[in-house]
Amino acid sequence: YKEEKLIKNINEVINYEIYKIEIYYKNNQTLEEITNKLKKYKDIEVIKVQRSERGYIEISKKGTDKYNALKQIMKIENIDNNQLITFGDNLNDYNMIKNASIGVAVEDANQEILKIAKETTKPCQEDGVYYWLNNNFDLENNQIKKKNQ
Repeated sequence: YKEEKLIKNINEVINYEIYKIEIYYKNNQTLEEITNKLKKYKDIEVIKVQRSERGYIEISKKGTDKYNALKQIMKIENIDNNQLITFGDNLNDYNMIKNASIGVAVEDANQEILKIAKETTKPCQEDGVYYWLNNNFDLENNQIKKKNQ
């Protein structure tokens, strides 16, 4: 983010280009109601709603997600998708996990993420990303370890 700012009055941001809005609320039932109301706008190009971690909703422009950001970087750096390994745990990681050559979910991930992940690893709290990389990636040669290693 260029800037992260708590907004109490929408008039404060009229001149900003907004990339993402997060709504935090302690009551999950209210969050669910808000999510359902916003879902009716799914065909409007400027809004995409995802339930993310417990306790907030992310709203962003359609096509603005982690995978599309990675595609931009890969294009600039001339990196092929078959070289992409991603890690995630929640719905805001969905496209990234689904479309990467190797999409890895942590064990305590959202069920939808676990269904689409090509592999799983230990939970975040047990350093799952480190564990997977340590056991599956050869840093010296910058490649996936062969399964019989």
